[in-house]
Amino acid sequence: MRTGILIITLFFYTMASAKTIPVGAAKKYVSITAALMVAETGDTILVDAGIYKEKNLVIRKRVVLKGINYPVLDGEK
Repeated sequence: MRTGILIITLFFYTMASAKTIPVGAAKKYVSITAALMVAETGDTILVDAGIYKEKNLVIRKRVVLKGINYPVLDGEK
């Protein structure tokens, strides 16, 4: 029973400390790569409309990557 309570507590703690990181031409972070560098597990990265040339985009954290108004991720081949 205690293990279940501990797991639930950790889950809610992670969700409560999660932040939203906006990405866009007029935002603090202009690339998804830059936002991923500061993101932590559970964070949400909101990507504004635009074309993002990100070449080798590797996501090694559990984050939410959400596009607003259909952004384009260009892997450049």
